[in-house]
Amino acid sequence: MRDPAFYVSSLLDLPSARAGERRALWRQAMAALARHAPESGPGPLEGLHPDTLRKGVSVALAAGLADDLDWLSSAAGGVALYTLASALPVCPEQRELGRRVLARLLSGNAETFTTMATLMVRTGGRAVSSSSFRARVAL
Repeated sequence: MRDPAFYVSSLLDLPSARAGERRALWRQAMAALARHAPESGPGPLEGLHPDTLRKGVSVALAAGLADDLDWLSSAAGGVALYTLASALPVCPEQRELGRRVLARLLSGNAETFTTMATLMVRTGGRAVSSSSFRARVAL
C-alpha cells in the first residue's frame, strides 16, 4: 500500500485534471485522509502549501465533490473533511468545509459524533466550544 501522502497530494492536481479524473483523485485523497490517525505522526497534508491546497479544494467544491462522500461512512467522511479544512488557511473554502463538518457532527449518529468530537478535541478544533456542540454532549 502506498503512503497516504501520495494520494492526498492528488488534491493539488484537481485544478489541472480533466473532469472525469477529478472524482477519482478526490476519492483517493478523502479515503487517505479518513484512514490517517493523528497520533501516528505527521499527517498526509504536512508539507503541502496551503494556498495550493486551497485551489484544489476550490475546484472540488465547485464540482460538487465535497457533497459526494456517501461512499464513506459518515464518521470517516467527517474526519476527512475536518482534516482537510484544518490544513487550509482562513478562506471561503475553509469556511465552506467547516460548515459541512459541523453539519455532519451535529446530524450524525453516536459513532460519527464520538469519532469527530474526539479528533476535534485532540487537535484543538473551535467547534467544541459552540453551544450546539455542548448541547449534543449533554444528551
